[in-house]
Amino acid sequence: MAEGEMSRDRQNSSTLQEVQQETILLIDDEEPVQQIVRDILARRGYRVLVACDGPEALAASQDFSGPIHLVLTDVVMPRMHGWDVARSLAVQRPAIKILFISGYPESTLFQRGPNLLGRHFLQKPFLANTLVHKIRQVLDDPLDRS
Repeated sequence: MAEGEMSRDRQNSSTLQEVQQETILLIDDEEPVQQIVRDILARRGYRVLVACDGPEALAASQDFSGPIHLVLTDVVMPRMHGWDVARSLAVQRPAIKILFISGYPESTLFQRGPNLLGRHFLQKPFLANTLVHKIRQVLDDPLDRS
């Protein structure tokens, strides 16, 4: 193996190790969405914590002793909307990053709750590669303090 190839292999290996160390808290009230997204992220090496609503997500965050790098939350859910969960989680974990997802268009969400303008948002349905790319973008954004 040439030295350049070994270097590339080491870079790929270290990138994979970095990804494997990242934890994502997935919050969605639809079980099929939970399963699909969890599988997509787990295959990419992320540790995934799953919650079906806001109160369960807050409990999962309190119970998990390691860092949670990103919250991937549906916006419209029963019991507690995604922006309320995100606000509460940001108090618990100030460094956490947030990615909102929803089947509702952004324009409809603006009418229903706080302005999400400037926040990271992904419209459902989405492709697996689109989701993974967006998550990487949010995690790598040095200016994002969600």
